[in-house]
Amino acid sequence: MNQQPTLSTINDQTKILQSDLEKLQANHEQIALKLVASPDDPDLLEAEEKSAFAIGATKRRIGLFNSAIKGAQTKEAQDAAAAKLATAVAARDEAVQLLGRRVENARKLDAALAVLGGLLQEHVSLGEQTAHAAKVTLKNARPNANLDDLQSLTATARLSILEPFTQALYHAGIDKAIGPGVITVLNHSTRLYVEDVATKASGRLAGRLDAVLRGEA
Repeated sequence: MNQQPTLSTINDQTKILQSDLEKLQANHEQIALKLVASPDDPDLLEAEEKSAFAIGATKRRIGLFNSAIKGAQTKEAQDAAAAKLATAVAARDEAVQLLGRRVENARKLDAALAVLGGLLQEHVSLGEQTAHAAKVTLKNARPNANLDDLQSLTATARLSILEPFTQALYHAGIDKAIGPGVITVLNHSTRLYVEDVATKASGRLAGRLDAVLRGEA
């Protein structure tokens, strides 16, 4: 199967023909000048006839090439449009595939959020139970404990996970997923983890409760 010439190839060949035509016309003019001086010279008459024929043939070829240029322009435009349509269809198919994956991701997020919600509720409940146990410890070990002591101890018993929790959301990219400014992270340099905060708070509270039992606090 013969490959059709490209637009650039046809343009290049047309330029060559145009250059040939200019040379033929210049030569024809020289022959015409000589014929003025020798109108009956058979060689000049034959040369003039051949020159005219060559000029006509070249012009016809240029005309054919100009038609070919228009055809090539049309074909290249059609090919370009077809290529763009094919790209658009492929991109659409990719988008639909990605939409399916996004729905699956959303399903996993719902499941993860359900687990997270349960863990947060458990965290709150454990905090309240711990605060109550600490209050009972203080009231029974020091029946005369004042309100400030009770509030201070229960505040220590309740664990705030605000900073490590917001840090975790920040590093997980919640600003990109939901929108900028959703959360405020005060400390970007030191990464905190909920377990570390809970472990330190546990040691702190246990120490205070032991001090209460010893009558030191």
